[in-house]
This record gives sequence, structure tokens and C-alpha cells, in this order.
Amino acid sequence: TPLMLFARYQQDLDIFNKVFMKGQKFNHANKEGQTALTYAIMGNTTKVGLLLIGAGASGAVKDKDGNNMSYYLISNYKNKQDYSDKLKMLFTFGFSHNQLQANGNTLYHVAVRFKNTEVINELASDKKIDINALNEDGLSPLHLAASSDEDGSLLKLLISLGADKTELTEFGESVYELASENELLKANNIDLSFLK
Repeated sequence: TPLMLFARYQQDLDIFNKVFMKGQKFNHANKEGQTALTYAIMGNTTKVGLLLIGAGASGAVKDKDGNNMSYYLISNYKNKQDYSDKLKMLFTFGFSHNQLQANGNTLYHVAVRFKNTEVINELASDKKIDINALNEDGLSPLHLAASSDEDGSLLKLLISLGADKTELTEFGESVYELASENELLKANNIDLSFLK
């Protein structure tokens, strides 16, 4: 909808107020389950997010896959300040950051998917999010990192934060075995002995 596009890109609050703030359904979702606030989280400023929340937009909505605002905050990460400001904004309005996302993924799973070490470090301060949790596929964030890491940095970071390298997948595969099959790690000749 036009409101969603404005929510993502329009930063002039006067224009936003004049054009869109009267008679809008702020929690209307598109076919993906995304709302105007979702779009603001993805690409706009905290001020626009606050404007939408103040007008009745809910930070508690989930998309059709089961992802909440945290997923969009991580997948559209710009910088630490933007992330922190938007997260504080959502917390102010009762948002829960430690909810499971699609497929039973924790935010660690999401951050690993997007290879975002800054977010992983931020998440470490929230002890309510289990770094060793298994998603619906029986994979921990460390298992995902073993399959997608390019240089070993994600693996080392997760282990330093308490990820269990002895946890096996539901198929009995170890983190070391998954990493050994990772073509990127092979191509970069990464020593995996730290996973044994």
C-alpha cells in the first residue's frame, strides 16, 4: 500500500502527517503479513516508527511465516545505533525481543543467517535468548554457522559466547562434520581443528 511505501522511505514527518495519518488502518498487512511498521523498521528512522506506534500501529504483529519485528530489524541491519534505537523504541511499547521466529528460529539463528556478528554480540547480553536452542529442523545457530560461515569467524564468535560445539543435529552430525562439508570454508582453507 502507499502507506507502507511511505513508511519505508518518507522521512519528512510533516508530509507523513499530512498525507497518511488520518483514517489509516495502521495494522493492515500485505500478503506477506508485513505492516507499515514493519516497513518503517526495515528502512526508515525511529521517528517514523514512533509516529506509527503513536497512531496505533502494533509492534506485536508477525508476518505470514511467523517472523516478528526483530527479524526485520536484523535482516535490514544498517548500523549499531539504528538497531539500538529501533529496539529501544519497540521495547518502550511492550515488544518482546526473545520470541521465536519462523521455523522455531531464535534471533541467534536469524543473525547467523544474515552473518551479522554485531547483532550476535548484542544478543549475548540478553540471557533470555538461548544460544544453543534448536530450531524446528533440529539445528542450533552453531550448526547453521558451520554450514554457511566463510572464514570461521561466526563459528569462533558463537563458541566464545557459549555455543556448544558438541551438540549433534537430529541426524547425528557434529558441528565439525557440517563445517568440513562447507565449500566456502574449504575454499578458504580454514583450519577447523578448533571444532574438534
